[in-house]
Amino acid sequence: MGRSTDQPIYPIDCRLPGSKGTAPICQDPLAQDFGHMSVQCPAAQAVLTGNYHNPHPDDAMEDLFNEIADTWTRTNKTPISTIITRQDWQAYWIKADERTSSSASGLHFGHCKAATSSKYLSHYRAAKTTVALTLGSPFDRWKRGVTVMLEKERGVNLVSKLRAILLMEAYFNAANKMIFGNRMLSSVRANSLMPEEIFSEKGRTAVDGTLAKVLFYDISRQFRKPAAIASVDA
Repeated sequence: MGRSTDQPIYPIDCRLPGSKGTAPICQDPLAQDFGHMSVQCPAAQAVLTGNYHNPHPDDAMEDLFNEIADTWTRTNKTPISTIITRQDWQAYWIKADERTSSSASGLHFGHCKAATSSKYLSHYRAAKTTVALTLGSPFDRWKRGVTVMLEKERGVNLVSKLRAILLMEAYFNAANKMIFGNRMLSSVRANSLMPEEIFSEKGRTAVDGTLAKVLFYDISRQFRKPAAIASVDA
């Protein structure tokens, strides 16, 4: 209690397993300027207004900072709220499918749905999740997941024919859907920031994406312009 959220709540550590933490944001002077949270610090505010001066300019970071400033302007400088209310929590879990599998903690979706019948339990869960999101301090169980390999074709268990999905902690997954899947996407759509090449929206099919790719190839060939398409699916 009493700790300012303007300061890192634990030392910055960008080193993931197998990496060396070489990203510019993980190194000084950016690491010193932004710290862990990068929300209320002066450097973050300067990036939003397009006035941040990088002591060691990096083309990639400059492009990122410029995109952040442009997005902030195009969204009318309106931040996305990370506060989850009791009503938000109950509305989400009442509609959740009880048959959905959860993560390594073994927490059953039925438990989550049953808790929505109590306004006290719902408020407690919503408040805990809001604190974790606001402080940027996830619970330990949020950091673990279960990778499941599913058959694309029944009876075919070749590695190249399997689809991997990650089961995240139920409450963590709920928070992600509320903030990123709902609020952020709603802001993107409301401010016309959704790229045209997104074909996973309602009313679009995989055929639309394939057609767009073929047209892209044709235009590149006709105008004799070098181009490339990359598969960046997670």
